Amino acid sequence: MDDEPGRVRYSRGVSFPIARVGVVACLVALAAAVVATEGCRRVTPSGTRVIALDGVLVAKCTEIVRGPICRIGVDRTVHVYVPGGVTDVVIRADGVELLRAATTGADGRRFAVDVPRGAADLTVTGRGGGEARVVHRTVVDASPPPPWLDDLRTARERGALDDAARIVDAAEARAREVDASDARLSAEMASIRARFALSRGDAEAAVVQLGASAAMHADRGETSRAADDFAARAHVLIGDLRRAAEAKATIAHLASFAPEYPEAGAYAAYYEGALAGDAGDLGASLARFADARAQADRLGVAKITRAVIQGSTNMLLAVGRAEEAHAELVKLETAEGPAMTPCERATLQLNVGWAALLVGDAPSALGTSTAHSARAHPDALTPLRSAVATFAGPCANPRLQASALDNLAWAELQAGDVAHARKALADARALSPHPKPLVAFGELQTEGRIALAEGDPKGALRVYDTLATRASGVSRLDEEAAEEGRAVALARIGDRASAIAAATRAETLVDESARAIPAGEGRGAFWWARARLAGTLVSLLLEAGRPSEALDAARTARARILWDVQRGARVSALSPAARARWEQGLGAFRSARNAIVAEANDDWSLTGEALVRRSVERRARDVAARARLDALASEAFPVSPTTRR
Repeated sequence: MDDEPGRVRYSRGVSFPIARVGVVACLVALAAAVVATEGCRRVTPSGTRVIALDGVLVAKCTEIVRGPICRIGVDRTVHVYVPGGVTDVVIRADGVELLRAATTGADGRRFAVDVPRGAADLTVTGRGGGEARVVHRTVVDASPPPPWLDDLRTARERGALDDAARIVDAAEARAREVDASDARLSAEMASIRARFALSRGDAEAAVVQLGASAAMHADRGETSRAADDFAARAHVLIGDLRRAAEAKATIAHLASFAPEYPEAGAYAAYYEGALAGDAGDLGASLARFADARAQADRLGVAKITRAVIQGSTNMLLAVGRAEEAHAELVKLETAEGPAMTPCERATLQLNVGWAALLVGDAPSALGTSTAHSARAHPDALTPLRSAVATFAGPCANPRLQASALDNLAWAELQAGDVAHARKALADARALSPHPKPLVAFGELQTEGRIALAEGDPKGALRVYDTLATRASGVSRLDEEAAEEGRAVALARIGDRASAIAAATRAETLVDESARAIPAGEGRGAFWWARARLAGTLVSLLLEAGRPSEALDAARTARARILWDVQRGARVSALSPAARARWEQGLGAFRSARNAIVAEANDDWSLTGEALVRRSVERRARDVAARARLDALASEAFPVSPTTRR
């Protein structure tokens, strides 16, 4: 999505996780499957009827290849899920019963078993419906990972992409000397380089390369690697490019691998949830996230569970359930934090801090914020400081470090430390002199907040004027933030009439943005922004002695919030044909918006009339795109918000 992770106020703090890169055995030959002898398969007495044991899942293999064949590497523990109703479960490897630890869930049991080296046949037997049941999985030992893999992982974790690329180039050159036509090598290197492209911010190249590498892996029967590449491709299409039609097709490919690679089913449900949320169907989104979590829990794959929890909390934040989202994230950090990689943990801490900020900024009454009330709110400083330190060191990532610093500045303001807030903002800006537009807009919002906290409303007004100019045609929500900030600054200066005019313009901008809110353009706590803005306008009108207008403003704000909620609910009720038209229109709208935002990346290089001309032309394109979306919305949701007052 076009928002940065953890971005102030409107950001989507949750980053969609990228499925693991299957590089564990990327330059070694696929071991031949050893077929178990018939004697090893005789697990029930002669004459007893044996039928297939349905619903058994085997997960956490190092790799799955067509068969399915489970390849097992250094970690020899696999998880075996057995559905409810199956009794007398016995798990054997080549006829030898394995010790196992069982976890009981809502709809079955999961067993963790250590597979001995050299085993060829994993057998699960049990009784269901009064009959003996059995399922077999072929297992083989995975070859040891190539020695350069640790060097590659280390280089990537410290953000040294150029060093990582050189390591891969050297490894490929050595392998080509042995076999220049090695198809395994071509597929694996395509996977790795696609992720390099994504790390460098080239989403278009990553999508193309991931599609190619997934196809190559699939042709070779490398099931889990193909699925992982499709999962990563879905992540980019939804999270970076917002191309719903391509994402839907990619998810379908991903789901097709679930019969052999059950993790693919959980990932597919997860990305279906993300896609539904991006289409404005929040109910379906939460339902698919719940399904993905249930599947991940059956498999006992913590990485998928962590991804699903963070994705679902993003939806909770979008509908204003910040306290619930924050509690879920803290619970996840407590339970899983020690087992995470530094990068995973830092991303989670960024999200924990961001959710805490939103809890602190939530309106406790119309237009008020808990950040300024006597009520305690969660600690945002500790997780954000930790995220900053990790993104600066063990998981070097200047982009996420800047995002964490910007949010840290906001947290310092909530804590009342203006000096530290200004320093955090300066540190964020020092990391990138020419940040992406939405990042720069977030930094300007923070700068305006700092000026207001320092008692400098005229300085804040200058900052918000700059934000309004730069955001024009690029981001309606940032234009709204500029007008809202201007209203506060003007009120403090004493120019109440101008403050009311600015707050009124802000409401208009919010309402224009709200036409696409079900489509996911609205960012975290959008409805809170509506309530806060309405409170500002109502207060200004009351102070100006205009109570009837204040009452009208409150009623209008309430009607519009209800309309936002109702439209979001109506997305799920659309017929298949209407849903297809809606999603197609959204795709066209997002393409137009993506082009506008991408064009704004080099606004810093323009001055004077050239910048003015670009801004005017861009505004016209934005207006046209929104008009087309508004017409589509009027067709799909034919009720005016004014009738809901």
